[in-house]
Amino acid sequence: MRGIEGMQPAIALLEFDSIAIGVRAGDAMVKRAPVEITYAGTVHPGKYLVLVGGDVASVEEAYAAGLDAGREALVDRLFLPAVHPEVARMPNALAWAPMSPACGTGERVVQ
Repeated sequence: MRGIEGMQPAIALLEFDSIAIGVRAGDAMVKRAPVEITYAGTVHPGKYLVLVGGDVASVEEAYAAGLDAGREALVDRLFLPAVHPEVARMPNALAWAPMSPACGTGERVVQ
């Protein structure tokens, strides 16, 4: 997470029920303010998440831009200003965490 010494970090998360609108909203967010995209992608068929971080003012601006660009497909939203630095770093750490060999999923299709 980039930031200026002494600035408090913030994170914002937007969830959309349209991948295309989610991509458009994420694009608007990074064009509006200097934020770091921690995650942008699908999480479930047809659902798209955008998670950004940075200083509070930048994240707030990006969050507003994402809401404006994707309001019609918005499912949920979260804005955490002045979040503890460890929480702000957590999404980056999770993104690079190796998968345990014991992890698995199962799916049953009933016809």
